[in-house]
Amino acid sequence: MKERIGIQGSKGAFHEIAAIQLFGKKQQIIYIDTFEKLFSDLNRGLIDKAVVAMTNIQVGFIDEPHKELIANSSKYWISGETYVAVAHQLLALPGTKLSQIKHIHSMAPALQQCSHTLRHLLPNAELIEEADTALSAELVSKLNSHHHAAVASKRAGEINGLQVISANVQDRKKNITRFLVLEARSNQLKDRGSKTDKTTMLLETPNKKGALFKALLIFWMNSINITTLHSSFVEDSDFNEKFYIEYDAGIWRKKSKLLIKFLTLLGNKVTISGSYTNENINLHTK
Repeated sequence: MKERIGIQGSKGAFHEIAAIQLFGKKQQIIYIDTFEKLFSDLNRGLIDKAVVAMTNIQVGFIDEPHKELIANSSKYWISGETYVAVAHQLLALPGTKLSQIKHIHSMAPALQQCSHTLRHLLPNAELIEEADTALSAELVSKLNSHHHAAVASKRAGEINGLQVISANVQDRKKNITRFLVLEARSNQLKDRGSKTDKTTMLLETPNKKGALFKALLIFWMNSINITTLHSSFVEDSDFNEKFYIEYDAGIWRKKSKLLIKFLTLLGNKVTISGSYTNENINLHTK
């Protein structure tokens, strides 16, 4: 039976590229307009897994998925990851000249990744935020006007009959986005032994002097490498912070179990959000 893989966006979206890298073309991809509905459908069991963009090498964390995972970590389990080298194209109707474009449509992270290039190419064009890159290409096709363009993948342009007006408009040549696989927490994987080698943790430290230092010391004492450390404010608190941590060890390894034990003994609140296989950066550009 095919798994139902939910993504935010439509055909040609970079989320689709990530889902195919992770699961191949034979799985059923469910296209969902917004992140809000994607998470809702996952929690309601309408999809089996969700593939979400979490971080981009240029703009950092992608706002909506990051906030959802931080605020509702108890609902989800991260079971995989992949990387996509994102090449953004400026797309418009065939025959459109660069000088004709007055409005550029795309989702906020894509526009952020291309902001300097777009301002150089079209300093007077209006940047319009949409729900998705591929949906922006579809919108421009329907508008049927040479005054509108979209920032999206080459595949999104082909699907919607658009022409590449300017290729690779991302500000940096190396523009990589990391995607995570999320499952409902109730589907948390059982002990997989040494098959996982990366873990995501949310850590809330006591409001005491040196609390974070002592917590990080436990990682060092157990020879565990931290690959990501990011702070966020705890909701409904007086600027108390919690830390999003990714580290190189599966939770079923002995040293990871010791880590969690001693962090808890120090008075920290530990929430494990997932344990999965550490993927090498995938440099496929679509």
